[in-house]
Amino acid sequence: MSDNNFIKRLKEEPCAINRKEFEEKALLGYIKIENYDLLIKQKLSMTILQAIVEMQPLLSRVQDLTILTADLSDTGNQSIVGTIERMYQSLCSVNGLSSAGASKILHLLNNKLFPVIIHRITD
Repeated sequence: MSDNNFIKRLKEEPCAINRKEFEEKALLGYIKIENYDLLIKQKLSMTILQAIVEMQPLLSRVQDLTILTADLSDTGNQSIVGTIERMYQSLCSVNGLSSAGASKILHLLNNKLFPVIIHRITD
Protein backbone atom coordinates (compact mmCIF):
# COMPACT_ATOMS: atom_id res chain seq x y z
CA MET A 1 0.00 0.00 0.00
CA SER A 2 1.45 3.32 -1.02
CA ASP A 3 -0.83 5.75 0.84
CA ASN A 4 1.62 6.81 3.54
CA ASN A 5 -0.77 9.39 4.99
CA PHE A 6 -3.44 6.73 5.53
CA ILE A 7 -0.94 4.34 7.12
CA LYS A 8 0.38 7.08 9.42
CA ARG A 9 -3.15 7.97 10.55
CA LEU A 10 -3.99 4.27 11.03
CA LYS A 11 -0.97 3.89 13.31
CA GLU A 12 -1.34 7.13 15.24
CA GLU A 13 -5.04 8.04 15.11
CA PRO A 14 -7.18 5.06 14.13
CA CYS A 15 -10.23 6.84 15.62
CA ALA A 16 -9.85 9.53 12.94
CA ILE A 17 -10.29 7.03 10.10
CA ASN A 18 -13.85 6.46 9.01
CA ARG A 19 -15.30 3.10 8.10
CA LYS A 20 -15.62 3.87 4.40
CA GLU A 21 -11.98 4.95 3.98
CA PHE A 22 -10.72 1.90 5.90
CA GLU A 23 -12.95 -0.39 3.88
CA GLU A 24 -11.85 1.07 0.53
CA LYS A 25 -8.12 1.35 1.22
CA ALA A 26 -7.40 -1.55 3.57
CA LEU A 27 -10.08 -4.19 3.10
CA LEU A 28 -10.90 -3.82 -0.59
CA GLY A 29 -7.62 -2.35 -1.84
CA TYR A 30 -4.95 -4.09 0.24
CA ILE A 31 -6.41 -7.20 1.86
CA LYS A 32 -8.87 -7.73 -1.00
CA ILE A 33 -11.84 -9.04 0.96
CA GLU A 34 -14.55 -9.51 -1.65
CA ASN A 35 -17.37 -11.00 0.41
CA TYR A 36 -19.76 -8.04 0.59
CA ASP A 37 -22.12 -9.80 3.02
CA LEU A 38 -19.18 -10.08 5.38
CA LEU A 39 -18.21 -6.45 4.84
CA ILE A 40 -21.67 -4.98 5.21
CA LYS A 41 -23.75 -7.22 7.47
CA GLN A 42 -21.00 -8.02 9.92
CA LYS A 43 -19.62 -4.48 9.84
CA LEU A 44 -16.13 -5.84 9.30
CA SER A 45 -14.39 -2.51 8.80
CA MET A 46 -15.82 -1.02 12.01
CA THR A 47 -14.99 -4.15 13.99
CA ILE A 48 -11.39 -4.16 12.77
CA LEU A 49 -10.98 -0.42 13.40
CA GLN A 50 -12.30 -0.92 16.95
CA ALA A 51 -9.80 -3.74 17.49
CA ILE A 52 -6.98 -1.46 16.29
CA VAL A 53 -8.11 1.30 18.67
CA GLU A 54 -8.18 -1.19 21.55
CA MET A 55 -4.68 -2.42 20.58
CA GLN A 56 -3.11 1.05 20.89
CA PRO A 57 -1.33 0.25 24.20
CA LEU A 58 0.08 -2.92 22.64
CA LEU A 59 1.03 -1.10 19.44
CA SER A 60 2.95 1.50 21.41
CA ARG A 61 5.12 -1.28 22.88
CA VAL A 62 6.21 -2.51 19.44
CA GLN A 63 6.08 0.63 17.30
CA ASP A 64 9.87 1.07 17.14
CA LEU A 65 10.74 -2.62 16.90
CA THR A 66 11.82 -4.56 13.85
CA ILE A 67 12.06 -8.30 13.34
CA LEU A 68 15.81 -7.89 13.93
CA THR A 69 15.63 -5.76 17.10
CA ALA A 70 12.72 -7.43 18.92
CA ASP A 71 13.73 -9.66 21.84
CA LEU A 72 11.87 -12.83 20.93
CA SER A 73 13.67 -14.98 23.49
CA ASP A 74 11.46 -13.92 26.41
CA THR A 75 8.09 -15.63 26.04
CA GLY A 76 6.32 -14.37 29.18
CA ASN A 77 2.88 -12.75 28.98
CA GLN A 78 4.32 -9.21 29.30
CA SER A 79 7.11 -9.92 26.81
CA ILE A 80 7.28 -8.75 23.23
CA VAL A 81 6.25 -12.25 22.15
CA GLY A 82 3.22 -12.08 24.46
CA THR A 83 2.34 -8.65 23.09
CA ILE A 84 2.60 -9.88 19.50
CA GLU A 85 0.47 -12.94 20.32
CA ARG A 86 -2.24 -10.76 21.90
CA MET A 87 -2.26 -8.50 18.83
CA TYR A 88 -2.70 -11.43 16.45
CA GLN A 89 -5.37 -12.94 18.71
CA SER A 90 -7.24 -9.65 18.85
CA LEU A 91 -7.46 -9.44 15.06
CA CYS A 92 -7.97 -13.15 14.45
CA SER A 93 -10.95 -13.07 16.81
CA VAL A 94 -12.73 -10.69 14.41
CA ASN A 95 -15.38 -12.81 12.72
CA GLY A 96 -14.51 -13.13 9.03
CA LEU A 97 -10.88 -12.02 9.24
CA SER A 98 -8.41 -14.79 8.47
CA SER A 99 -4.90 -15.07 9.90
CA ALA A 100 -3.60 -13.84 6.55
CA GLY A 101 -5.87 -10.79 6.76
CA ALA A 102 -4.79 -10.16 10.37
CA SER A 103 -1.15 -10.34 9.32
CA LYS A 104 -1.77 -7.78 6.56
CA ILE A 105 -3.38 -5.38 9.03
CA LEU A 106 -0.46 -5.79 11.45
CA HIS A 107 1.93 -5.33 8.54
CA LEU A 108 0.26 -1.97 7.83
CA LEU A 109 0.78 -1.02 11.47
CA ASN A 110 4.46 -2.03 11.59
CA ASN A 111 5.87 -3.43 8.37
CA LYS A 112 9.32 -3.92 9.89
CA LEU A 113 8.07 -6.25 12.60
CA PHE A 114 5.08 -8.05 11.12
CA PRO A 115 5.50 -10.05 7.92
CA VAL A 116 2.55 -10.81 5.70
CA ILE A 117 1.40 -14.39 6.12
CA ILE A 118 0.17 -15.99 2.95
CA HIS A 119 -2.48 -18.59 3.60
CA ARG A 120 -2.87 -21.15 0.86
CA ILE A 121 -5.64 -23.66 0.76
CA THR A 122 -4.51 -27.07 -0.41
CA ASP A 123 -6.62 -30.04 -1.40
